[in-house]
Amino acid sequence: MQAEVVVVVRLSERHLGNLERALARVFPEDYRSIASYIRCIFPRASPFSHVAESIKGDVVGFVVSILEDRWTGHVLYLGVIPEYRRRGVGEKLLCLTLLDLFKLSSTSKVYLEVSTENRAAINLYLKLGFTITRLVKRYYANGSDCYIMTLLRATYEERIKDACIKSLCQGLDLQSQLSSL
Repeated sequence: MQAEVVVVVRLSERHLGNLERALARVFPEDYRSIASYIRCIFPRASPFSHVAESIKGDVVGFVVSILEDRWTGHVLYLGVIPEYRRRGVGEKLLCLTLLDLFKLSSTSKVYLEVSTENRAAINLYLKLGFTITRLVKRYYANGSDCYIMTLLRATYEERIKDACIKSLCQGLDLQSQLSSL
């Protein structure tokens, strides 16, 4: 069976309903509060946030990020619904967001939180140049721990940017500004 085409686009207001359905599949315990929070921060998040859509227009993946201040980007949420995992969708979403964060702002670092139990996500973040900078005990509501992982602009520019552009150009159709990168 051939993989379905996925299109990655910047998060817009038209995606918010479909995004909530995807959130319910990825974060079933917390999706309502997460969706509410995303609606509140939408103006700050939209320049640095993306969704992956199926050919039917369903949101199958998402990344929501903000600038916390002039120098710091924060990846708040990254998720892919189960049947689209391990197809490179999460990597492409994160790469596009990193390209935007480092290109459209004076960000010197980007950080995120990840469950210490989520080996697939940790491996992806390590592959994209993030390093584990801190362990936070009992970070999540269920009592599990998280790592704070950070990517510095210098690391991104030296080692990751070209790999991200290559990743973005492979396999997925993108409605983005890759030509201006």
